[in-house]
Amino acid sequence: MELYIIRHAESENNARPQEERTDDPSLSALGYRQAEYLVNRIRHLRPTRVFVSPFLRTLETIAPYLRETGKSAEAWIDLHEQGGVQAGVGNANYEGRPGMKRSEIERGFPGVRLGGEFDEEGWWKCRPWEDYDAAQVRAERVARRIHDEFGHTGECVVLVSHGAFMRFLVGVILDTPGMGHDRMDWFANTAVTRFIITPTYTHLALMNCVRHLPETWITGADNHPYRTGEFVEETDDRKRCAWTHKDPILAAYHDDEYGFPLSRDDDFFERLVLEINQAGLSWLTVLKKRKALREAFEGFDVDRVAAYGDEDRARLLGDAGIIRNRLKIDAAIHNARVIREIRAEHGSFAAWLDGQTCTSLDEWVAVFRKTFRFMGPEIVGEFLMSTGYLPIHHDPECFLAGEGHRVG
Repeated sequence: MELYIIRHAESENNARPQEERTDDPSLSALGYRQAEYLVNRIRHLRPTRVFVSPFLRTLETIAPYLRETGKSAEAWIDLHEQGGVQAGVGNANYEGRPGMKRSEIERGFPGVRLGGEFDEEGWWKCRPWEDYDAAQVRAERVARRIHDEFGHTGECVVLVSHGAFMRFLVGVILDTPGMGHDRMDWFANTAVTRFIITPTYTHLALMNCVRHLPETWITGADNHPYRTGEFVEETDDRKRCAWTHKDPILAAYHDDEYGFPLSRDDDFFERLVLEINQAGLSWLTVLKKRKALREAFEGFDVDRVAAYGDEDRARLLGDAGIIRNRLKIDAAIHNARVIREIRAEHGSFAAWLDGQTCTSLDEWVAVFRKTFRFMGPEIVGEFLMSTGYLPIHHDPECFLAGEGHRVG
């Protein structure tokens, strides 16, 4: 499985000194913009499950994604910030508050599903401040559920939580001795941390990543406890590779996907189909048709596409929204069947790729031509670079220059 843990966008409390903070603040003006920029980042992850803390700031962080995609999230109380819902300054003076009521969450965030534990007394119910030991136990409980429920699957799970609790949780997942909160720095607002988890190992693939934000919008990860002054929206002036300048779609792909490793077979299959469809066309053309291709190929579900017959071929050839090339469509169906066979023998497509001993593009091309249809040096090379198996050479002035082979 893939696990993404995301801190909420900047809240009013994050932008205030300690003595001016409230028990359940909303997002700041900057926080709302951060949340909007987070939408495409999460969209590219293609999560199968999204869980969110029931604090207002976390609900407001995921709300733009839910509105734009029509997806839903599940409120999970155990993702709340360390301490709980408290008013006052300093641990000794904290006083428990109710937290949002069920009706308030339902009215304000219709895309968030609630369990039976949410009622009209508020989800925190004025309990006292949660100490570090209790937060550590809660982090262990969350990690255990994630591992037991999803670790053996190919699901992509997103958790939207809080800076302090994330330090506990990441520490538990990494099996850090003691409490993780005292062994790692703060997470930035909307920062993305990624794990690949199987029943036998856990791999940290990305940590505290905020590439989706302009540099001047990054908050929560420096030595300043709060901002001063009003937020002024600025444009993203980061320099990118020249090929991204034609369209924002290319820039988003460059920043959030190009060179990032994949783990799910469906995602590998999608990238392979997209690269095949690029043959004779521009990458921009393919990305603009990506949504239609995803719908036509049923989310690039390997098993579904592998079962396609003549009726599905005719449907695809008649779909004006996609690239209607018989050879490319036939290759997609054939290659889905090959990936299904690879998965049966090796466990996953990623395991098959990792097991190859190729040291050059020519060797990779030979393997892919022997295994799949519609394979050539450009298709194979771009597929391997886009998924992190071959080095990427960014333009010297690109803000990602020098990263080369990016593993996360």
